[in-house]
Amino acid sequence: MKISIAISVLILISAAFLGYADKLRLEGARETHGKLVAEAAALGISIDSESPDAGALVTKRAREDKDAAARAAAKELLEFAKEMETYKESGEQPDEKTQERIAGIMDLMLSLDASQI
Repeated sequence: MKISIAISVLILISAAFLGYADKLRLEGARETHGKLVAEAAALGISIDSESPDAGALVTKRAREDKDAAARAAAKELLEFAKEMETYKESGEQPDEKTQERIAGIMDLMLSLDASQI
């Protein structure tokens, strides 16, 4: 009989210890949450933590229009190819301005990502 009471007391003490440890972790998490909400408010991000059903009021940035950039790059590349074809037909060497444009076209091609190419 004494053994079962001792085991029960041991279980009760270990449960109390685990409960207290969880309480401390919860207090730390609430403190961290408060700091992060304050930091988000300072950055202009407003999230209403009182009513989570309302959803986040975070302002999203407009996405970059990669298709338009790819179309503009393709148009510029085609114009440049036509210009280079005229240089090839005439046998002339490209002047310094055209050399700079060649470097610009190379930079443009390097700036495109795989989906734009």
